[in-house]
Amino acid sequence: MHFLFPWMLLGSLGIAVPIAIHLLNRYRYKVVDWGAMELLRKALITRSKRIKIEDWLLLVLRCLIVMLLALALSRPVLTPEGAPWLGKGNDIGMVIAVDASFSMSHKPGAKSRFDRAAARTREIFKTLTPGNPVTLVLLGDRPRVLLRNTGFDADRFEKVLKDATPLPEGLNLEASLDEIDTLAQELRTPVKECYLVSDMQTSSWAPLSEKSRHALKKLADGGRVFCMPVASESAENLSITRLELKSGLLRVNGSARYDIDVANHGTQRRDNITVRLLVNDMPIDEGTINKLDAGKSTTISLYARFSQVGAARLTAKLDADELLLDNTRHAVAEIRDKTRVLYVTAPAEGGGATADYLLTAMGSLPQGGLDVDKVGWLDLGTRKLANYHTVILNNVPDLPDEHIRTLHYFIREGGGLIVFLGDNSQPLLVNARFQYEKAPLLPAELTELTADAKGRPIEPADHPVSRVISGLPAEFVGEAKVYRHFPLKLAPGARAILKVANQPVIAEHALGRGKIVLFAAAAESRWTNMVVEPFYPILLHEALSFVSRQAHETPTLVSHSLLFPLPVKEGSDVRKVTFQPQGGKSTAVAAVVREGQVIAELPNAEQPGFFEVRTEPETTPLFAAVNVDPRESRVQSLKPEGFGELFGASPVRIVSEGDSIESSVRESRIGREFWREMLYLALALLVVEGLLARWFSHRKAAEA
Repeated sequence: MHFLFPWMLLGSLGIAVPIAIHLLNRYRYKVVDWGAMELLRKALITRSKRIKIEDWLLLVLRCLIVMLLALALSRPVLTPEGAPWLGKGNDIGMVIAVDASFSMSHKPGAKSRFDRAAARTREIFKTLTPGNPVTLVLLGDRPRVLLRNTGFDADRFEKVLKDATPLPEGLNLEASLDEIDTLAQELRTPVKECYLVSDMQTSSWAPLSEKSRHALKKLADGGRVFCMPVASESAENLSITRLELKSGLLRVNGSARYDIDVANHGTQRRDNITVRLLVNDMPIDEGTINKLDAGKSTTISLYARFSQVGAARLTAKLDADELLLDNTRHAVAEIRDKTRVLYVTAPAEGGGATADYLLTAMGSLPQGGLDVDKVGWLDLGTRKLANYHTVILNNVPDLPDEHIRTLHYFIREGGGLIVFLGDNSQPLLVNARFQYEKAPLLPAELTELTADAKGRPIEPADHPVSRVISGLPAEFVGEAKVYRHFPLKLAPGARAILKVANQPVIAEHALGRGKIVLFAAAAESRWTNMVVEPFYPILLHEALSFVSRQAHETPTLVSHSLLFPLPVKEGSDVRKVTFQPQGGKSTAVAAVVREGQVIAELPNAEQPGFFEVRTEPETTPLFAAVNVDPRESRVQSLKPEGFGELFGASPVRIVSEGDSIESSVRESRIGREFWREMLYLALALLVVEGLLARWFSHRKAAEA
């Protein structure tokens, strides 16, 4: 404990006054012998002990009153840390970290969470004096330092804070705390303070990871840490969490079905939710979700029809609600006049009818969406693969190294390859032959053929190609069985599409800009009855659509990198690539060669929407879609009663919105003052002393 005005302790000498008065009252009379007093002597002796106790009690109370008044005027402070005397504000440096993840844009009323965070930050400014070193940082997927170790100037800091806006990304708490610690260590002041202003979103804060707990403790060891929640009472929010091609080939005058997932993150049911689908900013379809219960999500399917060749920009959109950033989701589709397929086949052992099933399945697509060129496997070298989008190898026994090199180049440049095994396939030969420069073309290694006369049921994996099968009625897929197949050992990065007895029977992986799908069961009825099931053409069309889509047609998330594998032309140099976001500044990057593939990478896509990508000297742009992270749409915040459990033993001070920041900060800097309590106690004792003195006096008078 220390005192802000220690010289006022001299007032404690005032206790000498009641003592002196007490002593003077004892000796202000003189003794006179009087015979009549002898009659009272015995009565006085019996009362003397009680009177002395009463006098001493009043004396002690009067001394305590004087002492408490002196202590109150000296303003005692109880604190184990901080600046020991008032006026040491210039020895304080601070880091103010404001949560700017897009949940802070949540605006159920007149002000958003970020508006309230800015207001609380201004209150922190009021505790500063000019020249205090301050760092102001916005927190998102990565921290953005607005002012670094800068002497406080009210006008400058106000301007920077006024220009700050929420970021369209989630909160990476671990990375943020690490950066705050680094920034705090840069402050060269005896006292350091860190302020975390956040909506305390449950998905980001609860529970705290061990790394975050350690970072908070480290911050608290180096200074004082304040957490200032700004959560809104309402947590209502609708969002679109997925926009994905469900079925159909992307071609001119063709129609594709897109699945759109809508989630209700709030606590109240939402009715009559309108969902719109736009292509190149033009509305083309819409639907209504009649009701969506709290905490639930649902899928609505909308259809897009494409009228021209080239890049189509698709946007799914909700009406405005409390949080706008997650009401849209974007995707890109490359539209062709037709999908050109080179179908390379070999007869099955014994002259089977393998080719008929695949041709029938491919020919079932309406309006001629596929342009199929059939060729024997020995004549593959007579075709120029650049004229095709996809190559299908059906039951091909072997390919020379020259054809493997050609296929490798074709896939890396964006072509698709679908391989059907069969009677002509020999596992050792296939594993050895389908290699180029030690890079396997196939997504899996073959093992020896396995057979089951009764057949084994199929199991769709979690994959876009098989997802359409998972959604079909059980009677469509329940009877599908596989009698013979080559068990697959997946390569690193490969994924299963369909399984049998928990083993992959259809698998895929990417190579450069292209993809390969491997069917380990031949397209022949002796191998599987899938070829005669109604869903088989759907499965094949989904596989064709999957391998024909380019890498830039897969959306990415804000703050993630945009990675573009680019076409390689004979004699071309590494080119410059420009990324142009909608309504934003363009960024030029140099393309680089990685593992024989030309790559252009934008390290951070900082806003959602569409990016136009141009390569030099090419003039036709490509497009990429960037979306917000759907996890940030869950805007529920921690309740105040949960803070204790959250921080546990971490020495973090919670300053709720109802608390005065200035008082809390002042208390932490100079300690806990309790002069008011001492003053109140002194007044209470004064009242007690007066009442006792009055009572004692009346009783003495009555007894006399």
